[in-house]
Amino acid sequence: EVRHPTISADGNTIAFESSENGQWDITIYNRE
Repeated sequence: EVRHPTISADGNTIAFESSENGQWDITIYNRE
């Protein structure tokens, strides 16, 4: 399984694209 991380402009959202199902796993990072 190959994952390609993509970080949004604000740096709070990181998306990992899974090559297995072609879907995006979205992870929200809350910076406090």
